[in-house]
Amino acid sequence: MAMLETSEEEVEAILINLNSDSATGWDDIPTKLLKSLKAIVVPVMTHITNSCIETGVFPEVFKISVIHPIYKAGNRNCVSNYRPISVLPALSKIVEKILNKRLILYLEKENILSNNQFGFRTGRYTADAVLELTEYVATHIDKQYRCVGVFLDLAKAFDTVSISILLSKMEQVGIRGTSLKIFKDYLKSRKQRVKLANDYSDDAVCCEYGVPQGSVLGPTLFLLYINNLCDLDIKSGRLFTFADDTSIVFHGRTWDEAKLNTETGLNKIAKWLSYNLLTLNTTKTKFILFRNTVRSLPIGNDFGIQLHTCQYNVQNECNCTFLDRTRIVKYLGVLLDERLTWVPHINLLAGRIRRLICIFRKLRHVADHKLIKNVYTALAESILSYCISSWGGARKTHLIEVERAQRTLLKVIKFKPFRYPTVDLYSECDVLTVRQIYIKNIIIYQHKKIIYDDAITNRRTHRVCPTTQAKTSYLQKFQCYTGPMLYNRLNKILNIYPLNIYECKIKLVEWLKTQKYNEIENLFTNVK
Repeated sequence: MAMLETSEEEVEAILINLNSDSATGWDDIPTKLLKSLKAIVVPVMTHITNSCIETGVFPEVFKISVIHPIYKAGNRNCVSNYRPISVLPALSKIVEKILNKRLILYLEKENILSNNQFGFRTGRYTADAVLELTEYVATHIDKQYRCVGVFLDLAKAFDTVSISILLSKMEQVGIRGTSLKIFKDYLKSRKQRVKLANDYSDDAVCCEYGVPQGSVLGPTLFLLYINNLCDLDIKSGRLFTFADDTSIVFHGRTWDEAKLNTETGLNKIAKWLSYNLLTLNTTKTKFILFRNTVRSLPIGNDFGIQLHTCQYNVQNECNCTFLDRTRIVKYLGVLLDERLTWVPHINLLAGRIRRLICIFRKLRHVADHKLIKNVYTALAESILSYCISSWGGARKTHLIEVERAQRTLLKVIKFKPFRYPTVDLYSECDVLTVRQIYIKNIIIYQHKKIIYDDAITNRRTHRVCPTTQAKTSYLQKFQCYTGPMLYNRLNKILNIYPLNIYECKIKLVEWLKTQKYNEIENLFTNVK
């Protein structure tokens, strides 16, 4: 890895983009002040950063963090009931952002980070992790496999990282010489002080473990630390990781085979975690049995998954911990149920939308239409859009609950009576229905994946996207099946294939607003 020097233009761009309202570090220098003095600050920070890159030494004054204990719940006299928020000086973030930019560029260019890792990476989001996990389950259930999902809980993963192991892993992927030296110096001799109200603790305490919280480099270094876990060779299973939120889906032709694959795979994962000094919280680690019908459940109630920490042998009995089974699990903010009907998550969303009514009931008296629509987009539509590519294909009878909540909110905004016509309501508010948001998201997702071929435009415009074959109707409510089918259908109507992402989105949204509720639902009926 070559660590290139920075320029004043790059430092200035980073300084301008820093959050002006962020808390100050131990130096009490606010970001606003640095921005107002950028003509003085930029040349100095450029020199400091280039000196770091040249010598491999990270400034000691940038390695002191301030810890603010934020109360969560429970007994206020118990330390564990406080969340430690770490704050670093704003000047240190400039140097870190430059180093982090070069580190990520190297990791992505050399394709070092695992494809199973979705956290803290450009172009990869929580929605992608949820989408790939649920589609992996759905496609295997469609092929008559039995699926077991295990959701791991790592205890204080960022705080227990071994610095020596991390540096060894960095050297293995080609980060050596001065480049490795600067990261080594960045991680060693870090100090932190606790601040209560306006008073600091007496002495700064050294941190010998973990990646720095509140830092820019910390998340990227953690990705490197657990990268081997993401690529662990698991028989009949796949890992899905977003930073330290790790889930694994195992499958087998029978429940006994799925159980065997699960326990074997978990044993391998437990050994990796132990070797890398990471602790698995067994009391919060859950497993769920994914299925498409009630009859496909294992016979009896004694189906259990053990996390073997012993010398694992299938034929031997042991007293290793049994994991708790759950019927609903929360993963990256989305509720997954055993049959992936999305009913618990839809009910959760409906409740969140209805709780916004009191806000808009007050806002509608003092704000104009443009402002209210912006607030609606920020508060309500953001809730409806989150991971909708996964849950938006739910049955119409299930989806109606969140649609009714959306309509109730829109009627409150527009002072409309309870039985006001739905078509007129959406037209007057100029917003999309829940199902229309789903269509917009999956079409844009498909459009990004397709590689444009000029020859296709002269042939079958309704076959530009490869489709997925489904053996059962279960798979047909998921994006991997519905997405390509709808894209081909809408491309035949709108000819969106030659357009760029922005043009495709504009044309699609304009067309969706002209379609009635039944016409949108007929798209799904015809697809299936």
